[in-house]
Amino acid sequence: MIAQRRGIDLWSYGRFKLAIDYAAKYVVAPKSWPWAGGAGRAIHPLWEVAYQRWQNPAYQPIIKQRRPYGVDGHSAVRWTTLTNGLPF
Repeated sequence: MIAQRRGIDLWSYGRFKLAIDYAAKYVVAPKSWPWAGGAGRAIHPLWEVAYQRWQNPAYQPIIKQRRPYGVDGHSAVRWTTLTNGLPF
């Protein structure tokens, strides 16, 4: 929010979207992760916020596994379905 008020679009900064899109396919199919073993597969509220921003259909299966985010959220970012969730 602070950066946005200063005219800085962090969503478009660097390769953030490329990284999110890359990770999405492995969250859905974690056994296909080509790097070191033991990669986590926690469904994080980031996906709800990323879907609100880009509306990439690849994020929907990830979000459906955990929606709605709320009191039982996985991190300090809670209630993202209420504040950022879009209907599919």
